[in-house]
Amino acid sequence: MRRRLCESLALILALGATLAAAQTEGGIVGTAGGGLLFTVLGRQGFQFFAQVAPRRLPLVFDASIQSAPPVQYAIVEAPCPAVCAQTSTVHPYWGAITTLTLAPALQLTEHNGPGLSMLYRAGPAVSALLDGPPGPTTMEGLRAGVSLRFAVGSQAFLISGDYFHLWGGSADPRWFVPVTIGWQF
Repeated sequence: MRRRLCESLALILALGATLAAAQTEGGIVGTAGGGLLFTVLGRQGFQFFAQVAPRRLPLVFDASIQSAPPVQYAIVEAPCPAVCAQTSTVHPYWGAITTLTLAPALQLTEHNGPGLSMLYRAGPAVSALLDGPPGPTTMEGLRAGVSLRFAVGSQAFLISGDYFHLWGGSADPRWFVPVTIGWQF
């Protein structure tokens, strides 16, 4: 798991470096950052991301890695009636979960004064499960988000929140909300 996490993080950092190099051409805006991740079952983790956006089109292409640690829980012993033996044997997965997500989106910009703007985005998402429960390792879904952008010269500081809803996987989380900060090159 740690190896996959390091490889994925290296991929995202390499993408960020490529974006910075491409910035000299003036046709691409690159953003990189990280922050907190909130999911179901009380999990809190982290997310790192790299983002590419053409300057003249309202599109954004995201690559991110999300990681949520194992859930800490207490086992309570209690007698079980005979009905328990006949119910489903599906249980939530309590271990660590790490995903690599690719999420292109349509992004609209609302300018709110000099140097301040809101970015709204929505689009599909595909996640590959790098560490998690047994079963299918890819999940498809939708994503929607908003960013507050503070321009500093030709660069910018961003505070973002996104909602990802996934289906097709073998266990929770079915949704996650990364709240991140980033720097736009």
